[in-house]
Amino acid sequence: SVTCPKRGMTTKLSELEKAEGTEMSADALEGLLRLDPAVTAKLLKVANSSLFQFNRPITTLHDAASLLGFQAVKNVVFTVTVFDTLKDCPEIEDFPRLAFWEHSVGTGAIARWLAGRLGRDAETAMVAGILHDIGKVVFTTSFPDRFREALMVARLKKCTILEAEEAVLGVTHTAVGRYLAEQWGLPSPFPAAVGAHHDLKADEDDLPMVHVVHMSDYLAKILSVGSAGDVCPPELNSEVADALDADASTIEGWT
Repeated sequence: SVTCPKRGMTTKLSELEKAEGTEMSADALEGLLRLDPAVTAKLLKVANSSLFQFNRPITTLHDAASLLGFQAVKNVVFTVTVFDTLKDCPEIEDFPRLAFWEHSVGTGAIARWLAGRLGRDAETAMVAGILHDIGKVVFTTSFPDRFREALMVARLKKCTILEAEEAVLGVTHTAVGRYLAEQWGLPSPFPAAVGAHHDLKADEDDLPMVHVVHMSDYLAKILSVGSAGDVCPPELNSEVADALDADASTIEGWT
């Protein structure tokens, strides 16, 4: 019952991209963004947040368009429309909504930073990190009682939330999240990043982003950035550590 995000501005951005390419002028991008004041306000808010750490305030659309660039603007616009779609996510015991959003945004911020250090697409990593637990939103909106039971099972049995979801709901948030991302028509690597950030079962082309999201989720948890409803200490898959060439010292430096 989680509907697709509104397509208005994201569709227009895609059409502009087809017409002018990603190297379009800041003026062209600014002209399009002015058509939606609500999206504009949220874009400026995000541009001035800790996600982007500019050394001066971003106060105009032209600044945002020229400093962020097309791809970052497109990803931020999509992300805020997703958040609008999911803003009515109900409050559930053991799964406070604000803490969940903090974990999601924190994972996105870490993914953007980590991808930048590793020479990968930082803006795509940010969105993938923010959306990685989107399947849990489906559970809170569509199956709140059973998800509450799964959270209780995880707490009492001290098992992972994935194990508890499988036992109570018969399906995990990663599987549901992948399905939702596919239904929304999100391009690669988003479905894989959402669906495989725990088990790493993804196509080879998508694995680099899956690895970044897995590591970012792990770092967000050990840094206690918000809460994803987990009670067990986070575990880092050794395959991810090897793929990112991250030994204990490297990971300590990242934290």
